[in-house]
Amino acid sequence: MQNLVLNLRVRNREEVLFNGPVKSVTSFNDKGIFDVLPEHANFISLIRRFLTFRNINDDKKELRLDSGIMRVYKGNIDVFLGIRK
Repeated sequence: MQNLVLNLRVRNREEVLFNGPVKSVTSFNDKGIFDVLPEHANFISLIRRFLTFRNINDDKKELRLDSGIMRVYKGNIDVFLGIRK
């Protein structure tokens, strides 16, 4: 059976805001709203407005943000908040 969990780490300059397994992540970039699900292609994107994720208990969490960068690589998602263009 394939791994249906992503590992998400969200941090700003001061602290780690979340670090753990999730089922999905949703955010917004210049092309609009997008989702990251297990087995997603590797990519990097500037993000803004919000970051929403569902933990393994299917609880939905949402963070409002001005800007950040998201990196998806081999099932790991790193989000760095407070990044300026």
